[in-house]
Amino acid sequence: MKNTKITITIQSDKEAQFINLLNHFIQPLKEEMNIQIMMISCSEYCEQSCNLYFFDRQKLPLSLQEKTNLIAFCDQCLTKTDSATETDNQIQTVQLPAEMQKMMMLCLEQKNNCLFFVANRQKDCVRNEQIRTITVKGNCSYIQTGNMTYPVYCSLCRMIAEHDLTRWMLRASRAVLINPAFIDHVKDDEVHMKDGTVNYISRYYKKDFRKTYNDQFLK
Repeated sequence: MKNTKITITIQSDKEAQFINLLNHFIQPLKEEMNIQIMMISCSEYCEQSCNLYFFDRQKLPLSLQEKTNLIAFCDQCLTKTDSATETDNQIQTVQLPAEMQKMMMLCLEQKNNCLFFVANRQKDCVRNEQIRTITVKGNCSYIQTGNMTYPVYCSLCRMIAEHDLTRWMLRASRAVLINPAFIDHVKDDEVHMKDGTVNYISRYYKKDFRKTYNDQFLK
């Protein structure tokens, strides 16, 4: 995974002290990622295609208005938004450096089509194409591949949010996520898997499950 480069643009006219602080929190992550950092002023046009943009919230550059994966910063905080056009009350303020690390790890997962997690007190990584289902029991989620089950002490809702799992998985119930690549067919509320097992769609998720499966994966 170290061969995958994540490019970051820091676009701001703030004083160097804050930019250095932002840069300081990024440096330790270079042990796990190949990160390239570019710093430009707000008056400059950002032509380079980057994975993450850190920009001054008070001076949003026109070149970033239609881009995603944006993190705005002000003072000693970061504010996260999926779109530069979000209104103020929709932007969530977060503290350094946890949000930065989470966003960068998410970028790394998206670029490599994989999932990073901690199971049995060890860091691990599995490619998306290997994951059959993710289920939850109690306070533990279980990542299930063809011949392995990885226990992750994290709620399913938190896993979905932190890893953007619904980008490529379908939620069948409060306790089950399914990789559509392993689905043989769907009948009523039954999801028949290619290995012969059957998962069930709850009433609450049935409409969205069927629509997403039919529109995006059933081709």
